Amino acid sequence: MKKSMFLCLVLLPFLSIAQLHFTITNNSVSNAIAKVIEDFPNHFNNIRGEIISKDVQAVNYACTINISGADSSIIIQNGNDSDNIYSWTETVFATDDFDKAKEKFHEYFAKIKATVTSIDNKRISFHAEYIAPDDTKHFTTILFTANNETPQLKNVVIDLSMQYVLSGWQIIISVYEHTDYGVENKQEN
Repeated sequence: MKKSMFLCLVLLPFLSIAQLHFTITNNSVSNAIAKVIEDFPNHFNNIRGEIISKDVQAVNYACTINISGADSSIIIQNGNDSDNIYSWTETVFATDDFDKAKEKFHEYFAKIKATVTSIDNKRISFHAEYIAPDDTKHFTTILFTANNETPQLKNVVIDLSMQYVLSGWQIIISVYEHTDYGVENKQEN
């Protein structure tokens, strides 16, 4: 009895740390992005809210999925209904302190990299190489691509960017179809 009680007391702190680690990786960033990715093939029909603004080139919609603690996300429809060009974007952090923004940028990178979802029973995760922001450059972007090819996610990227604007540094996460700037166009053989 004393041995098992001693064993419980010794293992309890380690089990608590393991539980804490699990809750860190199961975060609202990953959950939100997974839901956005899952609805991308549907042109965000399941998460698209009211029209916010409209002009001849684009329609901006409210989004029902938002990352905890961030500004409201928007869904953008470029062109007309038949073009089917949709994207999702959200400003997730803003500060005038470069070091704080750089730290948050790395945190968001880790959370996006931990995102896992599935489409058509295929497990989808995203990968990218980390690029550290440099305060002499006013823009850093990392494009995550899917590890599994699916027709619905062909050329879809998760874009994590940190940029300097007049009020300071902003971190923005976007999801869109991208065929330029080094993202391979995966041709079917």
